[in-house]
Amino acid sequence: MMNLELLFEASNQTKDQTLYNIAWQHANRTMYEHFRSDNSTYHVVEYNETDGSVIRKYTAQGYADWSTWARGQSWAVHGFTIAYRYTKYQPFLDKAIGAANYVLTHLPSSTDLITYWDYDAPYNSTLAYQPRDTSAAAIFASALVELSQYAPTSDLKDYFLTNAKAIVDQLSSPKYMIYGDKDYKLPALLTNGTMGPYPKSSYDVSLAYGDYYLTQAVIRLAKL
Repeated sequence: MMNLELLFEASNQTKDQTLYNIAWQHANRTMYEHFRSDNSTYHVVEYNETDGSVIRKYTAQGYADWSTWARGQSWAVHGFTIAYRYTKYQPFLDKAIGAANYVLTHLPSSTDLITYWDYDAPYNSTLAYQPRDTSAAAIFASALVELSQYAPTSDLKDYFLTNAKAIVDQLSSPKYMIYGDKDYKLPALLTNGTMGPYPKSSYDVSLAYGDYYLTQAVIRLAKL
């Protein structure tokens, strides 16, 4: 979904309707196949190359096929917000709002807004330690800023903006910033990123996604 911005913008710049149609069709199929009834998401949907039918739905970086990988959910919020920006297709906005509300009701607590790497892992895994994913939080915060501008009510707009600002504030604290940990010697901003799946892949590391989207969120907030 995040890559569709390139197609939409290319269509906008070149007036090539084919590029727009490809992006729209991809977003529309994703909307129907990747979401569960509670607006959580499957990470991967495998299709039959011949007839387009669904073969299976599973995860590559989350806890389990049935769980909700945090960064994937953030990609969904951000991606469908972008899709709505270019198309003004109401179902895309509805899906972005639904996915955002899922995140906001599944954070660790009302005051702890930096998500674990998977929304279901802390409650099902036998591993006592469950890492956060600051990149998922940063992507989500940036998405919320833009999504707030399309919110159908002032209350929802304020709700999204308030949470976006709070997430950015927490990400910018010594707990999650590189400067807050003397053991980190990396040219990066954020710590505590998780590539996934944990513990097979890297965790409590810096990820480019986190730095990029935190910066984007800050810039977007500054422009309001």
